[in-house]
Amino acid sequence: MEERFRPLTFHGLILRSQLVNLLIRGVCYAENQSSASQPRLSHSEMTEDYPRFPDIHDLDLALLNPRMIVVKSSDLSDSSGECCDAHSSSSTGAL
Repeated sequence: MEERFRPLTFHGLILRSQLVNLLIRGVCYAENQSSASQPRLSHSEMTEDYPRFPDIHDLDLALLNPRMIVVKSSDLSDSSGECCDAHSSSSTGAL
């Protein structure tokens, strides 16, 4: 496998609707940078398109950098209305 697409380790789960929402909002960062600079998303921001989330196939992925980490999340499915941390450490995803 080419070095530029070095695989990352994945931990946990993320719903397709959450991934679409994060991709639309551009929540990503370089692997060698801290995730602390990422915006915090509220529960209402993560669910504002509910129940009709955009289809993942309708996203323009040409604008995304495959070297960027898309999400590290502790609990994006938090239903308490508290802020969801899009950069803590329990799950990761990459393009």
